[in-house]
Amino acid sequence: MQGVQHITSADNARLKQAVKLHRRSGRREAGEFLIEGPKLLHEAVKSGVALRAVFCEERSLEIAGRLGAPDIFVVPARLLQKLCDTESPQGCVGVAAIPACGAAPLETQGCYLVLENIQDPGNVGTILRTAEAFCVSAVLVLGATADLYGPKVVRSAMGSLFRQRVRFFESAQLLREALSEAGIRLYGAALRGDTRSITACGLGPGTAVAVGNEGSGLTQELLALCDGTLKIPMGAATESLNAAVAASIIMWEMSRETRREEV
Repeated sequence: MQGVQHITSADNARLKQAVKLHRRSGRREAGEFLIEGPKLLHEAVKSGVALRAVFCEERSLEIAGRLGAPDIFVVPARLLQKLCDTESPQGCVGVAAIPACGAAPLETQGCYLVLENIQDPGNVGTILRTAEAFCVSAVLVLGATADLYGPKVVRSAMGSLFRQRVRFFESAQLLREALSEAGIRLYGAALRGDTRSITACGLGPGTAVAVGNEGSGLTQELLALCDGTLKIPMGAATESLNAAVAASIIMWEMSRETRREEV
């Protein structure tokens, strides 16, 4: 098997470089992220993600060899653990290139979910997985939202990160301009004078809904740019839902409205 090297020291430069990918700054600098476990690695390869290297235990060398990475590093379990975010390593960890996110115009008939300052990685990963399931055109990311290529997001997205279209915006104003250019209505998941139920907003093609921070919701800056606000009908004793649950219900309603228009 070509391209196989053995690493036995924690001081190895290639290993130390990969360990830096646990940090957001390290991922940004290298343009790479970590994928842990054979199942996710196979999903990544199948989805067209470019693997640059795989670190594996001797027992997983055959699995690593089938992934097509140009470099394979065989390491003992104690060193592989340095690359893992879980307590029980699954035998191999891949280093992959962060895909380039283009700035192609949004589609007039698309359905979009906006994430503003969603900080829990598990919530972000679940939202990406649900977005793919309900055929959301793209997830639009804004503010201090958890890094999509952090280990916890990668795991909780369960492969959807590799396929779901995403686009990042540096400000609420730039997001609003892109939506307006495509003629897309923007709703905010929040309560104010114009709030309506999600079932009364017509969340079909040509709409985007913004979901905000788990504790503080949407910023006033983004709310001021929304065409309207919406809420999810629920029991009076319940103040709010988990961000991922709320986003999932909103995306289901988008999907339902889209299917109804297609009939």
